[in-house]
Amino acid sequence: PEPASPVDEAADDEAEFHDSQEAAVATAEGDGDGEAANHEGCLEPESNALLPEFQDTEYAQRVLEVIRPIRLATQDIAGRRVHAFGSAVNGFGERSSDIDLVLEAAPAELCEGLGLGPIPEREVVRRSLGKLHRKLVKEGFVVKERVLMAKVPILKMQLGPRGSECDLSCNNLLPVFNTRLLKAYADLDERVVQITHALKHFAKKRGCHGASIGHFSSYAMTLLVIFYMQVRLALPCFQHDADRQPQMYREGTRSFNVAMDLGLQAPRSHVDVSFRDFARYFRDEFKWGTWVVSVRKGEALPTEKFPKLGMKYRQGIRGAEAREIMHIEDPFDIGRNLNCVLASGSNNRLWWALLDAADYAGGSAPERPPSSWELEDEKDWPQPASERDAGRGGQRGG
Repeated sequence: PEPASPVDEAADDEAEFHDSQEAAVATAEGDGDGEAANHEGCLEPESNALLPEFQDTEYAQRVLEVIRPIRLATQDIAGRRVHAFGSAVNGFGERSSDIDLVLEAAPAELCEGLGLGPIPEREVVRRSLGKLHRKLVKEGFVVKERVLMAKVPILKMQLGPRGSECDLSCNNLLPVFNTRLLKAYADLDERVVQITHALKHFAKKRGCHGASIGHFSSYAMTLLVIFYMQVRLALPCFQHDADRQPQMYREGTRSFNVAMDLGLQAPRSHVDVSFRDFARYFRDEFKWGTWVVSVRKGEALPTEKFPKLGMKYRQGIRGAEAREIMHIEDPFDIGRNLNCVLASGSNNRLWWALLDAADYAGGSAPERPPSSWELEDEKDWPQPASERDAGRGGQRGG
């Protein structure tokens, strides 16, 4: 069949966005005796099916407008798909969130469609993105940076000189499953989004946010809030039966159990949760360094229950700081401990920030940032106590 015209593809985009709100998921199923099927790639449906039901339709349109020219630039690649993932589409993002996209295609189709010739499979992704550079420029993108030698090669782009910015990777599909999981939690209870935004803004105010500067990322803080609401029984655990009914997704030599039961409801209705109660939970109940924040399990369990979880810290973290460090498990890449980005002193800084938030006499911090996404009363939020960030002895929580 002849390739679809630009008009046809744009119409397909609109139809997918309006008709389907189901996020991408592997179609592989277990064979009934606990052994999961081998599932390589093959995510359905494509691209904007991952978009949540935006109340801000202009923002949704911005994501679609970036997807369309990428589909045009890659139309010679048979069976290719373009997926949106990350904070722009998982329900937890803000209006300033960049757009993360991934091109999915079989290596053989990438080589044929882009004229790469016979090359080692390990070079296909890097060479494909390099070859796409010119095609994307023809479709109106400004390629601001080619990060092709990274573990996950990407093109950092902008649609026109003043348009939306986005990162494009290739066959980096595991984040699509993370996006689906987070979007399901955001759709089930909007309070998880509100508390996450409050935490992120408060952490930025207190200087304990951002993986690039040695603190937890926005993604890690999102998992903290989901876990808190699971422990309070305000959210279910969508991966509760994943070990008994696995669905395996494989990338190269690595396998990930991506099974989710998104039909679950919260164990209890009308549970009160708030940003201040979140802070009090991690001050009074959670055992830092002993328990693991795991939305995959949905309950507080000791590190011994997570034999695959990485326990290697950055240089300079030792002694009491290492013993009391916060452990956060990635829901699918279960060997990844999100504390791997923490610099020395960052764990203590987060502890004292949460301590102040829990003790805040004026009530809980704002849980729904106003339309400007700036907290209007930040001046009234608790400020750091002198000399606290140097450290703290003794067992935290519990």
